Amino acid sequence: MVGTLKKQELNHQEETKKLIREHEEAEERLDHLHDAPDGYIENNGQAPGFVIPTRNGEYKPAYYIKKLPEGRVAGHPESYTKGDVPFIADSFALPLRGSMPSAPIPNWLLAILTGTASQFEALVYAARQHDDWGIEADIQRVRAADDQTAVICRCIQQLWAEQGVAEQQQELAMFRLEQAQLPHLVQQLQGLAGRPRERKDQHINFKAARQA
Repeated sequence: MVGTLKKQELNHQEETKKLIREHEEAEERLDHLHDAPDGYIENNGQAPGFVIPTRNGEYKPAYYIKKLPEGRVAGHPESYTKGDVPFIADSFALPLRGSMPSAPIPNWLLAILTGTASQFEALVYAARQHDDWGIEADIQRVRAADDQTAVICRCIQQLWAEQGVAEQQQELAMFRLEQAQLPHLVQQLQGLAGRPRERKDQHINFKAARQA
């Protein structure tokens, strides 16, 4: 009976030590969490390619990170102290380790990337489930570039339309001058003729390119 009591007392002491150790570790984790900069989280794979220089000249993954607009991310090392200036970098998608060789984006995914707003929002939501900021950033870049391309195409079409109107006005004016016998009226200026203006050459080349 005495041996049983001693064994129970030893077990109780070991359990007490374990609880004290776990409590101290929990407090250390809590203190460490409170040391994180405001708005930052620990980098648990959200920005795997984001490395920052250390004091000894090496590079290490950013320990604290914060998502910024336009696919950027801010980061601090683990040794962060209050008032330190964060490192800023662009966030990109990285190759998946141990995966099959990469393949072109399939047509169904291209259709979603450049599709309706609801389709694109569903894609962004699905990408966020993987908690990889680089993937989401590049998805947003594809969409932004597609929107920008559409705007540029509309501007080009508008310029072509305006050029066509200007060319018609020029041709009509030239026709009226021909009918008015302008060459005969100003033939004394024939010696002034030189090379066409450079912008005229550019205009002709642009017109030929558009017609091609």
